[in-house]
Amino acid sequence: MSYLIFLDTNIIFNDFFFKSSDMKKLLKYTRHEPVDLCITKFNYNEIIKKYRDEIRPLVKKVKSTKSDLLKLEASEIIDFESLKADKITLKYKEFLDRTIKENSIKVIDYPISENVTETISNKYFNNIKPFDENKISFQDAIIWESIVEYCNINEPDNVAFISSNHKDFANKDLISIHEDLADDIQDLNYYNSLSVFLESEEDNLKDYFTDNFEYDKELLEDD
Repeated sequence: MSYLIFLDTNIIFNDFFFKSSDMKKLLKYTRHEPVDLCITKFNYNEIIKKYRDEIRPLVKKVKSTKSDLLKLEASEIIDFESLKADKITLKYKEFLDRTIKENSIKVIDYPISENVTETISNKYFNNIKPFDENKISFQDAIIWESIVEYCNINEPDNVAFISSNHKDFANKDLISIHEDLADDIQDLNYYNSLSVFLESEEDNLKDYFTDNFEYDKELLEDD
């Protein structure tokens, strides 16, 4: 049995450094076979861009205090020469690459099939999800087609897609993949948050650890 779990950018955007308890639980879960945690190459680059977009105005804000600090002869408390958004972003990229490697997260390449441009274009012109009449950006379509192509090649038994972007991916119930997308990938389950995914997988997690490990229940719950 193979199980692929795909994270959308918005899940990591809310937790850039993978510190939340839900993210830590997910990483523990996905360290075990046959579960693979995945992000697309587009997600990877988008995460770095989102981080850079977040850090730039903060760096600019800090630099705006330089003249005031000079007046108070306290400018040395901040290394303004090293305070550069691109430099800080590069450091974050190194962290992200290290996290991906340490947790064996798979980065799925861009779709390469000959008709992918036509597929995305047809969905755009016909307002098929992840497009609609009010959405003209192609980011989600590239992410989705990357997942579709990878699943078509590898034929996993189960697929989970975790994204808080229910507007573009989910039905009106907010808990199931949109009907426009359902036929693209068989046996795919949509979750609108990490907590919803973990709650859904609770029984499977318990069964896995009960079968494979001796553990202190209270200690795990506290952790």
